[in-house]
Amino acid sequence: MHTEDKEIRVLVVTSQYVRVENGKVLVSANTYDILKRFLYIGPLSIIGRTYHGKAATNIDKEISEISPLNVRLISKSHIFVPNKYKRLIDETIQNNDLIIGYVPDLNAEYGANAAKRYHRKYLSYVVGCTWDMLWNHSPKGKAIAPLAYFSLKRTLKKSDYALYVSQKFLQKRYPTNGLQIGIGDVRITDHGDYILKNRLNKISKTNLSERITLCTIGAVYVRYKGQQYVIEALGKLKQMGDTRFHYYLIGGGSQDYLLSVAKRWDVEEQVHFMGIMPHSEIFAFMDSMDVCIHPSLTEGFSRCIVEAMSRATPCIATRAGAIPELLPNECLFTAKSPDEIVKVLNNIDKEYLTRNAERNFLKSDNYTEINLDKIRHQFFDKIKASIFN
Repeated sequence: MHTEDKEIRVLVVTSQYVRVENGKVLVSANTYDILKRFLYIGPLSIIGRTYHGKAATNIDKEISEISPLNVRLISKSHIFVPNKYKRLIDETIQNNDLIIGYVPDLNAEYGANAAKRYHRKYLSYVVGCTWDMLWNHSPKGKAIAPLAYFSLKRTLKKSDYALYVSQKFLQKRYPTNGLQIGIGDVRITDHGDYILKNRLNKISKTNLSERITLCTIGAVYVRYKGQQYVIEALGKLKQMGDTRFHYYLIGGGSQDYLLSVAKRWDVEEQVHFMGIMPHSEIFAFMDSMDVCIHPSLTEGFSRCIVEAMSRATPCIATRAGAIPELLPNECLFTAKSPDEIVKVLNNIDKEYLTRNAERNFLKSDNYTEINLDKIRHQFFDKIKASIFN
């Protein structure tokens, strides 16, 4: 058998939840899409995070290409990787040819070190900025942010390959010496012109003087998602006599904190919690909204924004991470700034919505599945050609 014909065994190390039930391997819809893409390289094994019934999204998508026999489950490591996990990672790595680390994640980053020891190739799949995530998480997060930041930088330096979800932001913060590419973590299959036509028709018929609907997709218990600042902005607008804005939140987790913020600002009737929504229903829900707002304090690449753009939904968001790669300045505000959110919301009129709907839909063409798969497969082909060299 020629080297180029040899089957490449791939191990994915991730903190994403994996559930094994009745002989089936179950993951979230987003994790499913990611794993399906890596199957292009070769058959997959996975070291994933143990699921205990608590997640901000549904863990119910079966990936039949992965056998339960090729799944190992461990807990997420926050400060250090326990020895029992190190031994499991070491053992599993030796049975594979390419190790893919879904980073930032300590278990995956440990996998980079182990891959070097066992002379295996390592691909960093970089989905976020560990510094921003930890610094905006909690006082404890601030304490460990520098250590985690330099750990991820070292991992990228030693990676043979790197796939970033941004075009510039993550590459600048965590540069690599290996083969690299920037490809957004998104899957857009429907991009017909009717979408923009329907959006423009909706804008023309909407009475903005009566009601404007906003939505955010993200876990409601994670404070660095920033929903509390949107709620505060609604409170400030109400104090000015403007109660047109209604805010819809899609995502799992405890609503207690955000409910308390809504009560404090006397906007409970304007804040609507939708809970976890199946991914298959999210596009239709976006179509019913006037604006998608993304107030996150940290972001590698915003899949939610690109998905909203593909529905010609006007978007406003913070300047966090790679978001400025997606949206113009008139749609951006500073993180943690309700006053700037108020300013952007006050700029919304039909001309603003139409302009950004058209721009978003046009730009989202760069992120359709057919376009991204072509680029991704070219990158993966280069990896496959180099694995045994």
